[in-house]
Amino acid sequence: MSEGLGAEKETTKAERIIAVELKRRQWKATKLQTRPKGDAGKLALAARSWLETTMTAGWIAERLNMGSRGYLIHLLYRRSQSRPEQPISRPFSACALTRSV
Repeated sequence: MSEGLGAEKETTKAERIIAVELKRRQWKATKLQTRPKGDAGKLALAARSWLETTMTAGWIAERLNMGSRGYLIHLLYRRSQSRPEQPISRPFSACALTRSV
């Protein structure tokens, strides 16, 4: 499998997670533009996307309208500190060493 197909597969997976979460919350896609950057629902969606895919923080922040990747990382860190039973770090993988955050 080429590198492009793997990235495409991860993007599809991330988009599917977003679609499922939007439906579960009974939000339309436009709700992502109108809710605040640090909204708890958007943060939960971002945390799930971060954990279950290899999408970058920049991609997630842009897709969910959450501001910069740095702000998203800050929010995820704060979330991890307030919920130690729900870690937000990804399992170690070799590609984690070469990926940009």
